[in-house]
Amino acid sequence: MNLCDVIDLQVKELLPDTKKMFDTGLVDIGLCGDYADVCRLIVDPRHAGRPEECILDIYERFADMKRTWGK
Repeated sequence: MNLCDVIDLQVKELLPDTKKMFDTGLVDIGLCGDYADVCRLIVDPRHAGRPEECILDIYERFADMKRTWGK
């Protein structure tokens, strides 16, 4: 299981272990974001359940991209 799977499955129980991974400095934040982003994605109900409930419109998607990459 990789970090993207943990996010997709919203495995809240793995947050402490996820934090330890980030603390090593070996996590590539370019793929999933920093620890705060990963936590937000794991606990955000918009990313849980049915895929149609977490699809963002174009403006929300753009705002999310700007937050993720800081531009």
